[in-house]
Order: sequence, then C-alpha cells, then structure tokens
Amino acid sequence: MSEEKNINLVLKNPDDYDKPILTIGGIVSQVKRFFVLWVVVSIVAALITGCGTFLLGSTAATAKAMVEFTFDGIEKGKDPAGNEFEIQQIKSPAVIEGALDALMYPDDEVDVDSLRNNIKIESVTPSDAIDKMAAYKSVFDIGNNAAMNAVEEMLDVSVYPTRFIITLDLKAAKISKDDGARVLDAILDSYKRYFYETYGYNRALGSAVLAIDYHDYDYERAIDVFDSTLESAQKYVSSLANQDSTSFRSTTTGYSFSDLSSAIGTLRSEDLGWISSYVTINNVTKDKELLLINYQYRIDNLKRQRTAAKSNLESVEASIEKYQKDTVMVMAGANSETANLTLSQASPQYDQMIDRKLATQAEIAECTKDIDYYEGRIESLNKSTGSTSKAQMELLDAELDKLYEKTNNILNLVESTADEFFANVAFANAYSIIVPSSVENDYSLPNIVLIIAVVEIVIFLAFAMIIVVRAFANQYNENNGVVTVKKAAKAEASKAEEEAEDEADEEKEQKKSNKNKK
Repeated sequence: MSEEKNINLVLKNPDDYDKPILTIGGIVSQVKRFFVLWVVVSIVAALITGCGTFLLGSTAATAKAMVEFTFDGIEKGKDPAGNEFEIQQIKSPAVIEGALDALMYPDDEVDVDSLRNNIKIESVTPSDAIDKMAAYKSVFDIGNNAAMNAVEEMLDVSVYPTRFIITLDLKAAKISKDDGARVLDAILDSYKRYFYETYGYNRALGSAVLAIDYHDYDYERAIDVFDSTLESAQKYVSSLANQDSTSFRSTTTGYSFSDLSSAIGTLRSEDLGWISSYVTINNVTKDKELLLINYQYRIDNLKRQRTAAKSNLESVEASIEKYQKDTVMVMAGANSETANLTLSQASPQYDQMIDRKLATQAEIAECTKDIDYYEGRIESLNKSTGSTSKAQMELLDAELDKLYEKTNNILNLVESTADEFFANVAFANAYSIIVPSSVENDYSLPNIVLIIAVVEIVIFLAFAMIIVVRAFANQYNENNGVVTVKKAAKAEASKAEEEAEDEADEEKEQKKSNKNKK
C-alpha cells in the first residue's frame, strides 16, 4: 500500500524584500508622533530665550556717539598748536571730573577711574585714504615698475582720522541706562571746554591777567607790573587780529580787536604814562635806598645778559662768514653764453643764521636802552634831596587804583570778545558732535528676534534628525523581519524537499524489496 504526502509551501511576495530603507510614509508617521512635542519645546524655548535675552539686555548696554575735528592740521595728525593730536584726552581725569561736576554726581556714586577705563575710542578711516589705497593696490596688481611705484606711494599714504566713535560700557562703569546718554554727553561737552581752553580760549591771556597786588611794590615796580600786563594783553589782541579774516566784531561787547588794541594803547600811553612821568619827575618812592639797590641789580643783570648776547652775536657772524652757500650748476648748450654757469643761492640754514643775528642785535640794543634808563634813574634819585610826601603817595595810590579798575575792565572785554571769536569764527567747527549720544542694548528687539530664530532653527534641525533616524530605524526593523521570514520559509522548504526525497527513496526501496520477495 502506497502512502502519499502532500506538502504545501507558502512563500511571501518577493517584492517585499525590495522595500526601501526610508519611506515618506515612515517619515510622516514620525512627524505625527513628534509634532506636538516639537511645538511645545519650540514655544517654551522661545519664551525662555526671549525673557532671558531681554533681562540680560537690560543691563548689558552701551552709550555711543561720534565726534569730528575740522581744524587746520588734523588731516596731518596735528593739534591746533602743531603738536601730535591726542584723542585719548577725551577720557582724561580733568575731562571726566568736569563732566561729573556738571552733572553734580556725588563722589561716592561714580568712580572717575571706572569711567575712564570703560570708554573706548575708535577712529573712522577717511574715505579718501581708502580710495587712495584701493587705487594704488590696483596699480600694484599690474606688476612691473608700476607695482614698485605703487608700493612707494602706498607707504607715503598716511591715514589720520578726523572722526571718532566714543563708546561707554554702562554695565562695566556702573551707569544706568537712563543716565547713559546724559553721562556721555556731559563727557563730550566737558572735552569741548577742555579743547577750547587748551588750544584757543584765552590761552595766551593767562599771562596778561593782573594777579599781583601792586600795593606790595614801590611805585616804579608797580608801573612795570601794569605795563607788562597791558603789553601782554595788547600782543594777545594783535595775535587774534592776525587770525581774523572776517573783520570780527563781538555782539556781546561791541568791540573789534582793533578797538581793543587802541583802548589798551591809550591806557599805556595816557593813564600809565602820566603816572610814570609823575613818579619819574618827582622821584616818588616808598623806600629810596631799596629802590636804588633794585636798580643797580637790574643794571648788573642786564649787563651780563648783554655780554652773553654779544658773544652769541660774534659766533653767529663768524658762522655766516664761513658758511658755504648752495651751488647750482646751470647746464646749457655748448654755444650758449650761459654754458656751465654756476650760481649760488641761500638755504634755510643760512636764513636761520641771519634771523638769529638780527634777533641778537635787537636783544643787545634793548639791554643797552634799559641800562641807560636805570642808570639815569639812579642818577636822578641820587641828586634828589627831598623826600616823598604823604600827599604824593595818596595821589599815586588813587591813580593806580583807577588804572587797576580800567585794566580789569579792558581784560574782561578782551576775554569776552576772544571767547565769542573762538566759538563763532576760529573754532566754529573745530570740534563737533555729529552723532549725539544714544544708548544701545547689546540685545535689542531685532537682536532678540534673531536669537530666538536661531534657537528655533536649532530645535527644528534636532527634531528633523530625530524623525529621520526613527523612521529609518523602524523601516529597517520591518525590512529585517521580512528577510527573517523569507529565510525561515526557505529552510522549511528545503527540509520538506529533503523529507520528500527520503520518503521517495524509502518507497522505492520498499517496492524493490517487495518485488524481490515475489
């Protein structure tokens, strides 16, 4: 009897083994899974970032302003006096203290050194210098001789800025945001006063101020004090008149510099001249012996000064005699009358020696004049047998007091007129604040929005990576399961085939055995 076995093998569709590793469906399913979490995390991160940035920005702020200088010489890096310009003086102790005094800040609230250390000054490179450098660079790129010339020209281009950005770190200086612009404005205004006092406003008038009490001196010496004061004031007014090309007349005092010079000259020639002549003619003195000693001391001092000047003059004249002038050779054609003509010309050094000679001669003449004057005064005092009366002294004291009042008045007029001249003419635009102070937060609203946007982008990228990885992992596991089933099916099919073959072999053997038995 034969036995039949039927084996059915069910295999999955081979297409299941060719599924892609990452599918759109898998990604969409992961997006649905993480969408709510992503929205929650984004909102929380935005709130935390915005609030934290705003709170940090409320303390981290700076006050900024821009100043400009337009006086002669700044384009060469020089100050109005011809020395190297020092922009760092904006944060000098004198300027800072002047600003705090103007703001009436208590000394224990703001530290001068703290303010100075937290002021930063940045120069703004002039555009014309940048254009020159760019032009020379384009020539340099050509190469050859033009490149070498361009290098030399580039080296000769000196960049001296005329604009500067002034920045005050409010947090480091312990200044509130509300006071930031006010403090920086006060510093810039204080520097304006410092600038004008240093380079203009009555700088030379300081030596003309009558600060000595003339009552402490004998009348001759008092006259010298007044004359020196008025002479200095007159020279100062003359120097301002030379700077003035606008026929300036003060709207405050109503005077021009020529008016002031004439008024000072009148004081010297009329008022002071009358007092001087009265003292000289009448030999008025508080102490005759002391005055004689003073005159003799002046004579001795002037003689020493004249001797030194004469020695200096001899040295200068000897140098002039030995000085070899510069020689210039004029080359011309062979038939020209000027062929190989040699000329001598002066040089700056030669001119300087001539100037020294003339100045020394003037000094000698001045010393000789003063010596003659004092010797004449000594002779006149020695011939005088009378003494100074009380009435004469009272008269001179009264006249000197009047002269003192007139001198103070004229000096005040000079000061007021000069102040207006410097402010409106000489230094009208020498120093200006072209961008007023303003407080800038390091984390202002645009910056806050930008920071939040960056954080949100980072979060989005992080979640996108998570979604892709999760979708890839799930699809990979699914595909790996299909492959496992396929392998199991193949193994089962192989085992079934082997069993079928064994049964077939056994059946053949059985048939063969049965046949042999028959």
